[in-house]
This record gives sequence, C-alpha cells and structure tokens, in this order.
Amino acid sequence: MPVNTRSTYSGYEKGVREAGYVVLIRLAKLFDVSVDYLLGLTEKPKYKMERNVYKVLYSSNLHWNGIPIEEGDLQPIRTMLENILNARAKN
Repeated sequence: MPVNTRSTYSGYEKGVREAGYVVLIRLAKLFDVSVDYLLGLTEKPKYKMERNVYKVLYSSNLHWNGIPIEEGDLQPIRTMLENILNARAKN
C-alpha cells in the first residue's frame, strides 16, 4: 500500500497531502468502510461488527496507538484469553 511512511500518513491527517483513488480503495478495504465514508460524504462507516480475535492476535504488524506490538508481547494475551474461554466452557 502506498501509505508506507509516517510522513505520508501525517500529510493525509493534516490535509497537506491527498490520497489517490487507489489508496482510498485500499484504505476502505483495510478498515472495511466505504470510500464515501473516508471522504466524509456519509456518516455511516459500514463496519462489520464481528471480528475474529484469534485471527487478529495471530496477524502481523499489530500496534497499540502507533506502538508496535511484538510477538512476545502477544503470547500472554493469547494465553489469558484461552484461559478465560476454557474456564467459561467448563461452567
């Protein structure tokens, strides 16, 4: 995706740079919203509310507010969720 640097992304946020249609389409697919929503033409984001947390926790390039999450940081989170769900299944 052409949005590959912080300065490019920052330019989009500050309004000093405009994303082309290819970038808009890719961003819309990435965030599961319409291009109209990205352009501010509609208030409906068109989110799919269901997310598979398992897939998210095993995907790459995760971050928390811009801070990269490393693989070692994810394992305790995965273990905690597995323990909670296993305990729920036993009840």
